[in-house]
Amino acid sequence: MSGPTLGQILDRIRELYIEHLDAALTEAMKMPGAQVIVEPAFRTKTGDLAREGALSLPLRCDLFDGTTMVRVDSTRRISFEPFDFAWAGSLQVRMEPFFWDSCPLRLEGPRPAWTPLTDWFARWFDEADRRAPAYDGFYGVIHFLSDPAPSGAAFETSVDFGSAPVEAFEQLLDAAQALGARRLRIGGAKE
Repeated sequence: MSGPTLGQILDRIRELYIEHLDAALTEAMKMPGAQVIVEPAFRTKTGDLAREGALSLPLRCDLFDGTTMVRVDSTRRISFEPFDFAWAGSLQVRMEPFFWDSCPLRLEGPRPAWTPLTDWFARWFDEADRRAPAYDGFYGVIHFLSDPAPSGAAFETSVDFGSAPVEAFEQLLDAAQALGARRLRIGGAKE
């Protein structure tokens, strides 16, 4: 009998984070007069998206409780044996355990133009806040992508998938392939 599929593993990783985020939202809503905003983007005083880093990307926090931006960090992650697979035939992927809200990536290959990655991020970040909440009350959006940093012959970055669906993860693999990456290591963060 074979083990779980890639999709089943990703569903469970996301589910652990969403359960934790939902518990934090439930707790925040118990406060008298609570007016909790779910997954707000950081904005400047003029209302524009606050952008940072070399890629000039915006970011979201998990919750805003009326006074404080609240970050909800996963405390549990599923355990599985690392495994390798080919994505779309040419991208070799090594997947190790990771948190949905803190997923380290290591891209091996020539220095790319980052457009496929920033386009992927923009699609899943929803800069215009047009998405309606899903059945679970969350918006299905990415929260953060760190600037890629050189590391030997590779580049390392980290993504907070927020409440984005597994489809966002799959499209990240497409973006890595479009970057020209030959290998992609996912996960492997220290406990």
